[in-house]
Amino acid sequence: GVLVVGGQDDKDEVASTEFFNIETNFFSSFLDMRFRRCDCATAVLEDGRVVVVGGYDNTASLSSTEVLSPASNTWTRGPEMDSARFGCAALPLSGSRVLVIGGSRVLRGNVFLSTTEIVDLASGVSEQGPEMSCPRSSCCAA
Repeated sequence: GVLVVGGQDDKDEVASTEFFNIETNFFSSFLDMRFRRCDCATAVLEDGRVVVVGGYDNTASLSSTEVLSPASNTWTRGPEMDSARFGCAALPLSGSRVLVIGGSRVLRGNVFLSTTEIVDLASGVSEQGPEMSCPRSSCCAA
């Protein structure tokens, strides 16, 4: 299936999620995240957990992460990133690590980021990753 997380409705950022069942061709409401967020990024780990990083909550860019465990159907708080960011990309690395790439943060206007972070769920910490040669916001990664 496909998990859709966060975003904006016609009023505000949302914490809601929906699951698309490929076999029935139907969307259904799923577990709400802990925080409202739009312009976040997601990565699916080898063990099936879904990690949501960053985003924006209509007040500020976010440094928080959340983890959905399909085994327990629960959202838990993940490691805090060093830099708040929205419009970033995220890719799973080996084990329980996620590479978070670029994005923007709100600081008297948008600041575009060339930084990356590696969020490690096993250790519970986030550390700076390699810097890119130019800032990238609203980018994609594969």
